[in-house]
Amino acid sequence: MEYTTDSDSKLKSAEFDYVVLAHPLNQNASISAPKGLLPPLLEYKTVDSTLISGELDHEKFGFPSDESFDRLKGLSILPTKRGYEDDRNTLFKALMKVRSVAAKETEDGGAPSCWVTYSLPERCLYPGQDMCSSYFKKGVLIRSSRWLAYPDLSPLPNPSRTMGKFILSPGLIYANALERAACSMELAVISARNAALIIHTETTANQEQAP
Repeated sequence: MEYTTDSDSKLKSAEFDYVVLAHPLNQNASISAPKGLLPPLLEYKTVDSTLISGELDHEKFGFPSDESFDRLKGLSILPTKRGYEDDRNTLFKALMKVRSVAAKETEDGGAPSCWVTYSLPERCLYPGQDMCSSYFKKGVLIRSSRWLAYPDLSPLPNPSRTMGKFILSPGLIYANALERAACSMELAVISARNAALIIHTETTANQEQAP
């Protein structure tokens, strides 16, 4: 296999017993192979993840003004399809309370409320500033990241042929074979385990067959 690394653009080559292709084959993938070896590239949706420390604006969500979220371990605000698609003023797809190790402690030694929002750039181009000003009384941006999160998901008419294969060729494993049907962090863990099990099963079988 020939490859380059982020720190060194010089082309390298090496032989491997197994290669696990872990990067999703999306529009930014820079992977080339003989025709027909790799599944077609999928268009992935761009999503912004924004982490904010501060006090939520109760009035924006119809909560009582004396409602405290400090003791809650988790809270998720998810707009309905109508609430997001019909109300163009709704900037986020999800807003959730989280605990961040990046947020500084308050003066009394406690941790401030931290929230993460997931939004689409076509609705909210500058989530760092827009989320703070729209949904928080006192909001401090910790971090905002943009990434290709998932492909457009739709029913597969013939899953056995269109789902994708884990084993693309002997020794080449594609961990994201299920991406056309479902895509999440949990599924990524399952896919990684599948790749490890394939390698373990094949290497164990080869050892048993060895003279």
